[in-house]
Amino acid sequence: MSGIIYEAFKRIHSWACRSDDDFADRLNYRYTAMMLVITSMLVSAKTYVGDPIHCWTPLQFSGAHVDYTNNYCWIKNTYKISHIGSLLPDKDVDRQESEIGYYQWVPIVLVLQAVLFYIPCLIWRMLNSNSGINLHRLTAAVEDVVQNPENRDKTVEFMVRTINRCLKSQKDTRKGLIQKLQDKLAQNCCLFCGKRYGNYLLPLYYLCKVLYIVNAIGQLYLLNSFIGSEYNLYGFQVLRDLINGTDWTESQRFPRVTLCDFYVRERGQNIHRHTVQCVLPINLFNEKIYIIIWFWLVILAGITIFSLLRWFYTMCFSSRSKYIKEYLRLVGDYDPDVDRNYVAKFADNYLRQDGTFVLHMLDINLNDVVMSEVISGLWEHYKENECVPLSGFHIPGATASAPNQDDVKDPNAPFSHRGNGAVSKPGGDDSNVSQRRPPDYKS
Repeated sequence: MSGIIYEAFKRIHSWACRSDDDFADRLNYRYTAMMLVITSMLVSAKTYVGDPIHCWTPLQFSGAHVDYTNNYCWIKNTYKISHIGSLLPDKDVDRQESEIGYYQWVPIVLVLQAVLFYIPCLIWRMLNSNSGINLHRLTAAVEDVVQNPENRDKTVEFMVRTINRCLKSQKDTRKGLIQKLQDKLAQNCCLFCGKRYGNYLLPLYYLCKVLYIVNAIGQLYLLNSFIGSEYNLYGFQVLRDLINGTDWTESQRFPRVTLCDFYVRERGQNIHRHTVQCVLPINLFNEKIYIIIWFWLVILAGITIFSLLRWFYTMCFSSRSKYIKEYLRLVGDYDPDVDRNYVAKFADNYLRQDGTFVLHMLDINLNDVVMSEVISGLWEHYKENECVPLSGFHIPGATASAPNQDDVKDPNAPFSHRGNGAVSKPGGDDSNVSQRRPPDYKS
């Protein structure tokens, strides 16, 4: 049994330490969940180790009676009154409606809140492994580049080879007008989603982002039923009290002084009801915790919404080919006169949405130099194995038909780009052609 628990915690720890997401995601499932668990431990220590409640009992009560009263009122719940000078409710129904029943469950609820923050992360980790793109291995390789710069070349080659293999595994070999239409709709508006359309990871990531947002906002309203008041407006009311200069700690949501009713059977058939006044020191702590949680949930929802909009803009409105060109220029592997159309096809037809998403995710953790080497390696592999040359251009490594004899005899024919600065004249002697062959990145 202990071995199963250990393996479960080991698996959860390995998932929590992965970096196949951005900072906003880690704020949700890692730092927020950790904060809630630590807070739960502190409240538990105060609740179960200290004295969470003190009741003012009649003078004739012995020590055993006092302990019984404190324990009973802690378990049974207490009820609040508007202020100390107000009259007690006469009816039991009115007293029950004013009961405070949450303070015993605060540690457990805090842990459940932490679990809710971790659920979108579990969904992302479990489902992204089905995409064919092992994002975890790629991000682990990124960490290896950072920690061991001397292994950079081997690691970059591994990353290029892995991405190429994954992109090929997603490729749909079916042809036809319907298939082309579906690919176009999947490429532009995500109307079709799936691995063979090249947009499985991105919609899944959007979904997990939305789950983080729904979780953060939803917890504000779920806590209403737990605390028993308009908790979703709590922060605004605290700010109003601070602006007006009133004491924001005098809150009816977390009363310090409450009342408790219990019955004592005396000799014979006499049953006597006692009403005692109790102090809840734990509510002083709970109040500070939940005001911090309120502001944190609002800030967290705002950060996650901004992150979702930023990803949406980057992947849908920002040009994917422009992103590729910026990095190819860093290594001198882009010629606007020759490569412009090829880069667009490389981004839209070869990388597609999932490939571009993976590059953006790696870009979060890599510097520009290493990232440009990865994209350059993918670009060279594409020209070598996947590219179908357009009329009038020659791409190194691409299969092309024999040149026209008139073009061969023209000594003033334009130079063709080689991707690494080397050029050759169409029609020249093949022995004079200086052509760089990139390493074989195929698995």
